[in-house]
Amino acid sequence: MPRVLIAFKDSDINRRIVAVSKTNPHLRKGWGGKDFSTLLKEKGIE
Repeated sequence: MPRVLIAFKDSDINRRIVAVSKTNPHLRKGWGGKDFSTLLKEKGIE
């Protein structure tokens, strides 16, 4: 799902993704969290 939202290249959406990931630490745990963090870094979102 984040890949689809990031594909819009909308700064407001990107800010919301980062805000939610900061309030929900489970989004950055495990193999999914690692991929999520990598995706954000690759796209310059953080």
